[in-house]
Amino acid sequence: STGYVFETDFTFLAENWVDEDMPLSYKFVYMVGYESDGGAETPVADRQLSASYDCLLPQGLSAHNYTLTAKAYVHDTYSAYAYASDTVRVLPVEYSTAQLANVSAALTKEALESGDPEASMQIMGATHKSLSGGSADERRKLTSSSETAALRTSLLATL
Repeated sequence: STGYVFETDFTFLAENWVDEDMPLSYKFVYMVGYESDGGAETPVADRQLSASYDCLLPQGLSAHNYTLTAKAYVHDTYSAYAYASDTVRVLPVEYSTAQLANVSAALTKEALESGDPEASMQIMGATHKSLSGGSADERRKLTSSSETAALRTSLLATL
């Protein structure tokens, strides 16, 4: 699956898992790059009883072809677990600093007003990733570092 940061809702889905030690619970995470890279896992939500979750994901790194690894952990009542993984590509969207601030603020406000604090954290993470990038050539072309600082301060004030 391929999508764009801030524009594509990705669905984590862990259907048809069975275990004699019910109920099952689910935890969805992503890693920048490939599973074999051994990167850190970032949860998209707390462990939950629903087998699906829709979310925004941050852009991947150009060095990894903008690939993220999505993982679904399935836990039984005793917290024994198994997982499945797949890769997605999350491509960057070119925004000016002002556009990025407006998109991020609007999405964060919408998430908070709908009672979804996890979505607001996903938006903050995607915004941070868009501002910082993973290497010097991926960093946003901002007109000044003071604009970057102002945007980060504005995002924190939103929360």
